[in-house]
Amino acid sequence: MSTENWTPLTKEQVEKRFIEMINEYLDLSLQYPLDPDLSIKDVKIANNPELQAEFEQMDVDELISARRNYEVDSIDVLELVIQIEEEFGCTIDDSDIARLLRWEDLIGYITDSQDSSKIKKK
Repeated sequence: MSTENWTPLTKEQVEKRFIEMINEYLDLSLQYPLDPDLSIKDVKIANNPELQAEFEQMDVDELISARRNYEVDSIDVLELVIQIEEEFGCTIDDSDIARLLRWEDLIGYITDSQDSSKIKKK
């Protein structure tokens, strides 16, 4: 794959491809577009309307405990970071991961950090 005529992906293209990656890796069926304020840790919850309705009936303590069972764990986040770096040719510093948990922040970071010389060749 030649990089001389390479054009970076748009934010929409990045988001759609990343949704495909998450769906495949976590066996979900998320649809574009996602709520920009969604936390990457909550994508399993966003994928399940019945679970969301159940959560609405819980008090705060029950909700905090129950949500932990459905959050994307740190191992999954790290695996997704590795996939992002390979797929989009960017490098995400460990220090940046914690601040990139919000969907819009992560998609913006990927869009702005694409590097044709680092993209995995298909």
